[in-house]
Amino acid sequence: MLREPLQNSSRSTRQGGVVILALTISGCTALPPSTPAEDAPQVEPASVSVYLTDLRELSNGNPVAAAEIHEHARQAFEDAATTTNRLRLALVLGQPGHPTSDPGEAQHMLNELLATPESLLPDERALAAIHLQEIEERLILEAENRRLQARIAAAAAAAATNRQDAESEQRLRDALEENRRLSEALDEAESKLEAVTSIERSIRERGENGEVP
Repeated sequence: MLREPLQNSSRSTRQGGVVILALTISGCTALPPSTPAEDAPQVEPASVSVYLTDLRELSNGNPVAAAEIHEHARQAFEDAATTTNRLRLALVLGQPGHPTSDPGEAQHMLNELLATPESLLPDERALAAIHLQEIEERLILEAENRRLQARIAAAAAAAATNRQDAESEQRLRDALEENRRLSEALDEAESKLEAVTSIERSIRERGENGEVP
């Protein structure tokens, strides 16, 4: 008979704790009148919906909306570096596919947050851990991709150099072959010249000796 009330009490513990904390800080015994959002005290959210809303909007691929979300998250963090604002900005920076994405900074911020897990609500810790793992895996893949691209570029450069070397070697072989042909032609021409010279000499000698050619 006591199980259902205890379960209801457990489900409301987090929300009730936030209200009690706000009342304790303000020193009031009754709820204060509603105030505009910008004047309300900054407390930790009772759920991760505030973070999921940003991530859902960023996943739509609208660069204008992404810039606005990043600006709001950055400004909120600079105005008050609460755990909520820090985690919100880290998740925005870690979300891929938008111009303001910065996985390196997001990784650093999430590591700092998870270094003091007691400052996070259970759902926030789970969300931060999941996104940190995803970011680290993405950074590893991006590093591997950069290394692969560098290897491809090096291989392409080596292939181009080899092609240039092969072309140079072919040109050298062609020049050597042409030189060989010219040398053979020159030798042949010299042989013919020597033969003609020998005939002329013989004719001249016979003429000098009174012999009729």
